[in-house]
Amino acid sequence: MLERMAQGYLAIAASGTSTTITLTDWTLGDFHYFTYDVTGTVDAGGHTLTLPAKAFARFIKNNTTNSVTLTVSIGVGTTATIAAGKAALIFSDGSNVTKGPSTEVMAVADGGTGSTTAAAARTALGLAIGSDVQAFDTDLTALAGVTIAADQILYGSGPGAWAATSLTAFARTILDDADAATARATLGLGSIATQAANSVSLTGGSATGMTTLASATFTVTGQYSLPAADGSANQFMKTDGAGAISFGYPVIGSEQPYTFSTTTTDSDPGAGVVRLNNATPASVTEIYIDDLNAAGADIRTRIAAWDDSTSSTKGTLTITSLENPAEYICVTLTALTQPTGYSKLTVTHIDSAGTLANAENIVLSFVPTGDQGAGGDVNVQEGGAAVGTRANLNFGTPFSTTDDAGNDRVDVDLDFASQAEAEAGTAVDKPMNALRTKQAIDALVSTAGGATETTTGTDQTLTSASTRVQSITPTADLTVNLPDATTLNEGGPSFVIAHKGIGNTITVRDNGGGLIAALTTGEILTLFLRDNSTAAGGWLRGSVTQGSGFVNTATEIFNSAGTEAISACLLDTDKVLYCYRDAGASNVGNAVCVDYSGATPSIGAEVQFNADINHSSCAQIETDKAIITYNNATTSGDAVVVTASGTTLTLGTAETFESANTTVSSVTVCSTSLAIVAYCDKGNTDYITACPIAISGTTLTAGGAIQVAAEATSGTAIDAINSTQAFLAYDGPSVSKCCILTESTGLSATTPQTFLASDTDSDLDCCVLSSTRALILFKDNPTTDKPTDVVPVTLDTATPSVSVGLAVPVATADSGRSTSMPRIDRLDDDTAISITNIDNLSDVLSVQKINWNSGTPNVGAQTTFSYAIASAAQNQDLVVLSAGRYAVPYRDAGNSNYGTALIIEEFAE
Repeated sequence: MLERMAQGYLAIAASGTSTTITLTDWTLGDFHYFTYDVTGTVDAGGHTLTLPAKAFARFIKNNTTNSVTLTVSIGVGTTATIAAGKAALIFSDGSNVTKGPSTEVMAVADGGTGSTTAAAARTALGLAIGSDVQAFDTDLTALAGVTIAADQILYGSGPGAWAATSLTAFARTILDDADAATARATLGLGSIATQAANSVSLTGGSATGMTTLASATFTVTGQYSLPAADGSANQFMKTDGAGAISFGYPVIGSEQPYTFSTTTTDSDPGAGVVRLNNATPASVTEIYIDDLNAAGADIRTRIAAWDDSTSSTKGTLTITSLENPAEYICVTLTALTQPTGYSKLTVTHIDSAGTLANAENIVLSFVPTGDQGAGGDVNVQEGGAAVGTRANLNFGTPFSTTDDAGNDRVDVDLDFASQAEAEAGTAVDKPMNALRTKQAIDALVSTAGGATETTTGTDQTLTSASTRVQSITPTADLTVNLPDATTLNEGGPSFVIAHKGIGNTITVRDNGGGLIAALTTGEILTLFLRDNSTAAGGWLRGSVTQGSGFVNTATEIFNSAGTEAISACLLDTDKVLYCYRDAGASNVGNAVCVDYSGATPSIGAEVQFNADINHSSCAQIETDKAIITYNNATTSGDAVVVTASGTTLTLGTAETFESANTTVSSVTVCSTSLAIVAYCDKGNTDYITACPIAISGTTLTAGGAIQVAAEATSGTAIDAINSTQAFLAYDGPSVSKCCILTESTGLSATTPQTFLASDTDSDLDCCVLSSTRALILFKDNPTTDKPTDVVPVTLDTATPSVSVGLAVPVATADSGRSTSMPRIDRLDDDTAISITNIDNLSDVLSVQKINWNSGTPNVGAQTTFSYAIASAAQNQDLVVLSAGRYAVPYRDAGNSNYGTALIIEEFAE
């Protein structure tokens, strides 16, 4: 018995569906063991172990086969189960069986956790951290310590710290708004609340109380009014350069700001003040101007120069109200003295309007008269009595010039071709040109003892004291009213009125308002008084001479040999570079700088840039530097930089842009670091080719050439559009085209567009007017008389692409004859100047202006040059020196083909 108690173990071999252990009182039976190990093969549906119906505690292990559940029973009451392979402590009170600690998972319903791990047990019990229960958090601990009262809300007062604050009823009306628009409505905010800080719009309201505009730049669109106290009428806002804004009156060019005084005393009027010597403007004969203007600047020295002109009338002074520009006084200045502190002007009233008030802000504007020219005979073709072999106009006193008979006369040569012809009395059937119009006016100014030269847009009223020669440059349409004839002596001509401007009309009327003449650009009117019995008088209109177009002036030879293939480009406003083939010196390539600052061209020394060329082209890089491209005999296409110092030229190192033979190259400069050359590639079927050339000082580096199109060319023209793009036009064998070239990471070309469904006989040129417009000038080869036409081209540099318009005739020739060598250069964004050779008509040069700002180009009248100067002109080029002055190099076929430099001047259109 003791041995069994020590072991406490009983192995029970079970089988079937049940096993029963029987209690034998006071004997050593199986029931007395504490631990049962139930083994054996049992029924697959389960097995029951029946113990005596006594109170006991037994440890039972289910080691049966078939993975069945072992049921422990005492035959009555409840039972307990043990899963296969598990063990459990079984208790019995004699009536029921219960299961204690077990190696199997105890269900939650049985008081267990249904799990084998702590995490799984928490989940089974509904205590999973983070989903069923909150993990420990200091904020939660802090929140637990906060006491909340009515109308309060929690807020964080620090890390892990919380507190409560009041939540008002108004705050709750904002918190319950569904969106920003509803919240703005609750707060009563208008549309300005949605404006960006850099885009604020006020509509129907006002902003008041602002003291500082923080932005450095702001824009006012529409009408903007300042408070009346901030500035007087017609004042402008201005800055001091440090951000402060104040008000003042504008000063433009030579205009000077002053304050007007109604005091008429001859004395220093005080700083910034001007006085008249008479309260009635028409009676003013003196004006007193303080040395200091209203801005505090001392302009005494500037005023002293107002009487520097050698003419009797020194200039025109206009005093204008800045507060009301309709109030003004206009006078001519005849003398000037400078007492201490102020200037005293002797003047003659011309015109005035309104009344200048005391302390009114004014501006002085002075236009000086040019110096009086030298005297001499001036002849007129018509309008006066013949004396000797001349026709004369008798100006009468106070003029002292006399004619051949000693009479008091002024002679004006208007229609004679030259002074020699005038002396011989030979009238020539040639129209009055611009140069002779200008010379006639200048001669009147000089010989007649002075004239009033006025630039104005204001009506003029002449008096008996007015200068008899009135030379007017009108800035607007105006009227010249003749004086009361009763104040003048009969006999004429009493007045000469010259229109010396471009555009606008001068209407001349007698004292009664009757129309005498309407003068346009370049016209000169002579007037005679034959009847002074009435105020209007018997005014007789003499001849009206019309000026026009262009005139060729001085020439100078720049190469005393056969000169061919001339190309020219501007270096600065006075200097032009010519490059050409010297046919008289084995076809060497020469360049020369020509200075046009004087009346005649000044020729520098020639430099040779290559020993044998057929063609060359040049373009300006900077005011002292240009690039020349040329074909090096029959070997290659080369380029070189030429630098000018005065008219002395030096050459850089040549760079080859095409190793094969080239012809008809044309070069343009897009920037100081990029040039583009277009040419005929003789080594590749004469195809049109282009190449970028990098510029660094005098060093050139050719980039990768491209084939613009698989089309042969015999003529090219190119002009820069911007720093990376150029416009190209070229002559094809059967069709002529144009395109845009772009240099980015390499050169590219747009698809060429046709501008002429034929070739141009290699005669074409182009110019870019603006970033969106270009013109092509070309010989219209298919036409019978082969005139020169111009075609407008619209540029799209962004796409890029070109759009070709309709051609317009420019220069025409006689039937069966033709034009050649058309050249064009830009004047401004709307206008170009062109020159063309009229073949078989002594090779006369023809010049026109071309204006294009919309629609089709408007071509000016064709002007041909006098045969004596530009006869047999060939191979010409054209360069704009300045508006109205142009340089033309050409081969003078009438003088051994010498290279000749010509000046063209323009007086009026």
